[in-house]
Amino acid sequence: MPAEGKRVMGTGRSLPVMGGGRPAPFPEDGRGLGAAGRGLRETAGAALAAGDAAEPTGGAGVPQGGAAGPGGGAGFSRSGVPGGVWLVTDRRLLAEAGRLSEVAAAALEAGVAGVQLREKDLPARRLCALAEELALLVRKFRRRRGPTATEPVLVVNDRVDVALAAGADGVHLGSGSLPAGVVRALVPRGFLVGVSVHRVEELSAAAAAGADYAVFGTVFPSPSKKGVAPHGVQGLARACRAAALPVLAIGGMTAGRLAAVRAAGAHGVCVVSALMAAPDPRAAADALVMGWAAGAAAGAGGEGGAAAGEGGASLGRGSAGEGTLVRVRVNGEEMEVPDGLTVAGLLGFLRLPGEGVAVERNLEIVRRAEWELVTVAAGDSFEIVRAVGGG
Repeated sequence: MPAEGKRVMGTGRSLPVMGGGRPAPFPEDGRGLGAAGRGLRETAGAALAAGDAAEPTGGAGVPQGGAAGPGGGAGFSRSGVPGGVWLVTDRRLLAEAGRLSEVAAAALEAGVAGVQLREKDLPARRLCALAEELALLVRKFRRRRGPTATEPVLVVNDRVDVALAAGADGVHLGSGSLPAGVVRALVPRGFLVGVSVHRVEELSAAAAAGADYAVFGTVFPSPSKKGVAPHGVQGLARACRAAALPVLAIGGMTAGRLAAVRAAGAHGVCVVSALMAAPDPRAAADALVMGWAAGAAAGAGGEGGAAAGEGGASLGRGSAGEGTLVRVRVNGEEMEVPDGLTVAGLLGFLRLPGEGVAVERNLEIVRRAEWELVTVAAGDSFEIVRAVGGG
């Protein structure tokens, strides 16, 4: 296989929106926001113009309370939360801090559903500049995707003022942030509000406060959460069954684990080090998006039942959710795919284009004429690359 062709495929591949369309982007001129939304944006802009150099402490400068605008109370909708892989940034993991936007671009090109800007140590002015850069990047990739594809979103961690001032699609709140109910009353209709939860019992409070989605973890052991006992796949499944809002899983996410995570009922996954610390972020993002797509056959969503157990999906043949699955390796990442697929069916399952693609199975090229004849078997190893120079 030519060395120059060794890149995981992913261009043009994306997941359908789960539960509806993306909310309308934040209007840059502030029209239609209501008094609370316009006031918050003006407050944020004034703070930034004054040269706010303080470290973020959970929404500094955000007015407490205020009349509910059109996005307050029962006016919000959870239908705009895109399902799939979300990138959570941490520039400290990068070899070069200036590459954060490059990692985000690579992830968006691969088809990630969302970007969460989580740079807690940045002062407001620098954070807002970075958020504006990422917002433009997200909008660019949003225009590239087709009408049935997932439209990516940008949320800013903790800082409601920065999220609004930068034109982000939402804000993500931690345990020390403003309460979700307060934020919901301040932001415009369609503005996403996410919350972090660590116990199943916290999910009902998040939903009642008006959160659009919850990030639940840690699911697997994670380098960023040393000493924290993971919930495992079964704990995630209990959370998804109990939740009245979409649940994104976080903690120790790798491509090989995503089928089991999706089978447990997760709406999506949040990934930090597997993307931010990856030597090749595009290849890592491609593998993660393919891993999430592979979970579609394992009974994703709803009452999805953690059939894979605590250790992830089982090896070889076995049943998980709907149908029988086999474990294979695709571009170096283990995943489960439906039993009985042909090579052509595998490409369709992974949502990869059939044109301009070369397939290698167990170190042997599979000719295009054989794609409908060769059946995928447990233990097979595939390399799927962009064809170089024909063939």
